[in-house]
Amino acid sequence: MDIEALKRVSEVRRMLASGQARERRLSLRMSLREVSTALEMTPGSLSRWESGQVQPRAGAALKLADILGIRTADSREKAA
Repeated sequence: MDIEALKRVSEVRRMLASGQARERRLSLRMSLREVSTALEMTPGSLSRWESGQVQPRAGAALKLADILGIRTADSREKAA
């Protein structure tokens, strides 16, 4: 896994712990069920991620980042 991917994993985990990932999902008008289906997991498992009870593994965190359009600060700066 390259450094950019590791930064994205860290960003997703930070956003999950702070509640920002849930806010992002809701702002995209995506249901818990829609996102959990895309991640091939149960809505309850995703809910535990969003509540900060459990952290996703790196691969799952990257998949969630793709679904929610989460990028690192570095990649946002490059895009600007």
